[in-house]
Amino acid sequence: MRISVRHMFERRLGLFPAFFDANGNLYCNTSFGDYPQNAVTGKMDFEKESIFTGWMLLSYKKKVQASSSLAGHQPELAVNEDVRNWWSAASGKKGEWFLMDLGHIAAVHAVQINFADQDAKLSDTDKVLPYKYIMEGSKDGKHWEMLIDKSKNNADQVHDYTQLTAAKSLRYLKITCVSVPAGKFSISGFRVFGKGPGPMPSAVTKVEIKREKSDSRTARLSWPTSASATGYVVHYGVAPGKLYNSVMLYDQQSLKLNGLNNGVPYYFRIDAFNEAGVQKGKEKQSF
Repeated sequence: MRISVRHMFERRLGLFPAFFDANGNLYCNTSFGDYPQNAVTGKMDFEKESIFTGWMLLSYKKKVQASSSLAGHQPELAVNEDVRNWWSAASGKKGEWFLMDLGHIAAVHAVQINFADQDAKLSDTDKVLPYKYIMEGSKDGKHWEMLIDKSKNNADQVHDYTQLTAAKSLRYLKITCVSVPAGKFSISGFRVFGKGPGPMPSAVTKVEIKREKSDSRTARLSWPTSASATGYVVHYGVAPGKLYNSVMLYDQQSLKLNGLNNGVPYYFRIDAFNEAGVQKGKEKQSF
């Protein structure tokens, strides 16, 4: 997965489940692939079963504040789902903190912290040290409980995912720096997963699909806004019920797809999602 901010070839590796369908076609399921998934411990029928936990992202564009901020690295950049920018404190000192308000009490199951390594100047011969921090949670912003204590952490985990032993009803989450390997305390993604209150979004049943007449490898899709949707997952494939490709979108109701097979009919479905869950859309064919 491309980042290309600090270096042209800056990347992250993603692992996604791959399997064969009944016709022997190999395909990969990337739908909600960067949301919590259950580990596969035995044989599964992936056409009927899913490893997705159903825990939704609760932290997207939520109200945040911090102990300090470096110019150009404001707190909001830690909750915009873009790994190419980030929040950074003014220092890496013990006590720097970042606070999130979910806006309502939600059932929190897991937290992922993607550290950004602001101003970390380590060479390939330096000993890599861990990030050390604590994370607290609260219902009212006054009474706090410890959620994660990594003040004595010894593991090098720049993308640090922690599943809570049991779901917690929380509105506020706060992470406090104990120490950093180098540079400043900085976060590109403060991601909170669980279940929010309220209904799921309305289903997307109408989709406008335009294939280029001169080159049908390109398709342009647009659809009306789904009430209360945070985002959409566009599924597509070359046969009904075999929509093996997917694209996740936030805050937009259109998509340009390149790289389709020329002269081949495609099938599309758009699922809407929010903090309460995923609403499956209606499948539509396009030549």
